[in-house]
Amino acid sequence: MTKQVWLLAVIFLTGCSEFWVKPKPASVVEIDTNHWVLKGRLGVKSEEDAWSASFVWEQNQADYAIQIVAPLGQGTINITGGEQFVIAKYPDGQIIQYLEPDQVFQEALGVVIPVSSLRFWVMGQENKTTAAKIRRNPEGKIEEIIQDGWEVSYLRYSSDNGLPSKIFIEDDPVEVKLIIKEWEFGANDGG
Repeated sequence: MTKQVWLLAVIFLTGCSEFWVKPKPASVVEIDTNHWVLKGRLGVKSEEDAWSASFVWEQNQADYAIQIVAPLGQGTINITGGEQFVIAKYPDGQIIQYLEPDQVFQEALGVVIPVSSLRFWVMGQENKTTAAKIRRNPEGKIEEIIQDGWEVSYLRYSSDNGLPSKIFIEDDPVEVKLIIKEWEFGANDGG
C-alpha cells in the first residue's frame, strides 16, 4: 500500500510540474527595446577637434530626445527627432529643424555620426536596414560590427543587464567613445 501511495504521489507531482512556474534567474533582465533611456559620457575626436560631454538619450519607438551637456558650463544641446523631423536647440537659444538626424551632429558638433544606426549599436545590435559584418566573442555577444564604413567595437558589457557599457565607434578620421553608465527601460510615462 505504501508503494502505491508513493507511486501516486510521484505521478501527481510529475503531472502537475508543468503548472509550476520557475522563477527567472536574477541575471535575466526584461528589456523593452522600444523605450529606453541611457545616460553616460561621450568623447569625440576628429582631425580638427576633440571634445567630451555627458549625455542623456531617451528612445521611444522611432522618436528620440538627446541632451548633450558640455563640461564647465559650456552649454547644452537638446536634439529631438523622429522619422520625419529633427530639431536642435542650441545653448544660445537658437532652434533649427533639420531633415536628417546625421545633419544635426555635423552642424552642431562638427562631426558626422550616423544617429539612425547608433540607436541600434548602443543596444549591441546592427541596423538591419543595411548590410553588416559581425564578429562575436566566445559567449556569443557581438564584439564588432562593421557597417556603412563604421567600425563599432564593444569593449565592455554590463553585468547588470548584459547590454553594452563601453563602445568605440570609428570611421577614420572620426572616433567616438561612449561610456554608458545607466540604462532604464519601460513605457513612456510622459515625463
